[in-house]
Amino acid sequence: LIGTASALSVVVSASVRAPLDNIKTQIQAGSATSLCAVLRDSVRGPTMRARRLLSLYRGVGLTLMHDV
Repeated sequence: LIGTASALSVVVSASVRAPLDNIKTQIQAGSATSLCAVLRDSVRGPTMRARRLLSLYRGVGLTLMHDV
């Protein structure tokens, strides 16, 4: 029970942390100038809207494999 609760807390934490880390990385790399620019590009990109929003979660699988 404790292991399940721990794994679930890591999944919830990663679901919040992954988009924020991705935004921070885009700003530090210079591909975006601000939080507003990253969010605007995530909503108004050239591909389907669902794919753009999911791009904020890119790499979350590796994070989960590392943390859980």
